[in-house]
Amino acid sequence: MSLKGLASRLRAARAAADLTQGNVAAALGYHVATIANWERGRAEPCASDLARLAALYRVSVDWLLTGASRLPHRFERDAVDRCEHEIPIADRCTRCEN
Repeated sequence: MSLKGLASRLRAARAAADLTQGNVAAALGYHVATIANWERGRAEPCASDLARLAALYRVSVDWLLTGASRLPHRFERDAVDRCEHEIPIADRCTRCEN
């Protein structure tokens, strides 16, 4: 796993979720500097924090770590706004075209 790749995906997922580093820090109970360090590649979140971040950003842990899984549903803003179904994290809705 590339720390720079993880950092850039953390930053991209946070931005796509319309959250600030302060929002994320408050949600996870950390100082904003911790989130900034993760997004700059100076430190990396532990496995449990990765799971919490993935849930918060509505992406998969696999995507955060490797970028290898398909584009998370959350990044497709219009599709998310139109979809009314419960969607497992990072999966497309199987009941509609979103």
